[in-house]
Amino acid sequence: MRKIIIEDYNPEWPEEFDELKAVYMNSMKHLNIDVQHVGSTSIPGCAAKPILDIDIIIDGLEKLTSVIDILDKLGYTHQGDLGIEGREAFKRASSKVPYHNNKNYKFAHNLYVCVAGTVSLENHLRFRDYLRDNIEAVH
Repeated sequence: MRKIIIEDYNPEWPEEFDELKAVYMNSMKHLNIDVQHVGSTSIPGCAAKPILDIDIIIDGLEKLTSVIDILDKLGYTHQGDLGIEGREAFKRASSKVPYHNNKNYKFAHNLYVCVAGTVSLENHLRFRDYLRDNIEAVH
């Protein structure tokens, strides 16, 4: 059985997200994507598993093949929707992923590509926004 580690909020989480977001935005600027930090690490003051959750948002499935190809070059493996319609999961090949500027990204992260307007994406965003706006619900 794997041990689950929960850490106090780390102010480096949003900084690491910003670095990763820049890689994705630069690599896919021609696709007009959005990138959002979701999950517990995106909530200031919230204890969490030290794993960033990141949603790359595309405006239609027709862009998915291009995104998969770009993420493959960055070192991610497409894992399919893992049973959640509208959300495609990606796995890192190593801690050096994404392959960009020879940087070793120290924070683990889960990466998803979501189609705008899908239920799974809206759930991620609404849950995050509710907790950001209602910090008393976090504690």
